[in-house]
Amino acid sequence: QQASMAELQNLYDSKDKALQIELLSQKNELNQQLIENASQKRTILKLMIALTSFAVILVIVLYRSAYRNNRELRVVNSRLAEQSARDPLTGLLNRRALQHAIRQPTHGRQDAMLLLDVDHFKRINDHLGHAAGDEVLMEVSRRLIKASRDSDLVVRWGGEEFLIYLVNIDPDKRPLMAQRILEAIASTPISLEQQDINVTATIGFINYPLAVARDQPINWERTIQLADLVLYAGKVHGRNQAWGIMALNQPFADIQQLLETDLPAAIEQGALDVTILHGPKAS
Repeated sequence: QQASMAELQNLYDSKDKALQIELLSQKNELNQQLIENASQKRTILKLMIALTSFAVILVIVLYRSAYRNNRELRVVNSRLAEQSARDPLTGLLNRRALQHAIRQPTHGRQDAMLLLDVDHFKRINDHLGHAAGDEVLMEVSRRLIKASRDSDLVVRWGGEEFLIYLVNIDPDKRPLMAQRILEAIASTPISLEQQDINVTATIGFINYPLAVARDQPINWERTIQLADLVLYAGKVHGRNQAWGIMALNQPFADIQQLLETDLPAAIEQGALDVTILHGPKAS
């Protein structure tokens, strides 16, 4: 009986050891799996951090690129807008820029327009060449800018014609401004490679809005046409002078045809008030 009990005990002990060994093996496998799982989690976390960092860096790079492109686009658009509003030869404003400015409300301002034409410009082109003519136009442009105020708009109207839009100028100072422009152009010869030449200009200036008797103020297009009429009268009467319309004494509709066909008669009949100024004599 004791031998049987010992044998049973040995059998139990052997089975118990085998079971413990198996449990330890399973435990080791489980621990190894846990280690591998932890390693995978760390790897996944690292990948997520790397992907997140890459995504953040990519977003920052894309944002900076978009911001830089938008800034460059704004600069290009600004340059294009500036170029579209400027005359390529003289750098002055062009008609489009003036039209945009005049269409803005004046809010009760008293402005004026000064239309200017370089005298005998065709002779300069014919005798000295178009390059010399361009030099004259650029020098006239510089003198107009220098003689104008910072608030004024200096425009190349076309060819040898220029227009200065005088912003918020006192009515008594408008003839003084026209006289100043005449002297700025004619007082000093323009130096070219071949020679120095005397250049003069004829001016037609007008208030805007123009005072019209018993009538609504005329629009800016018609105002410029009236300035062109008195400019032509200045050309006919000797050039190097400025003619200015200060007011219409009759409704524009009543005297429009007379103004366009016989301006001297309209002046003689008192249909409008005109001021005439003479430029300096060429040296």
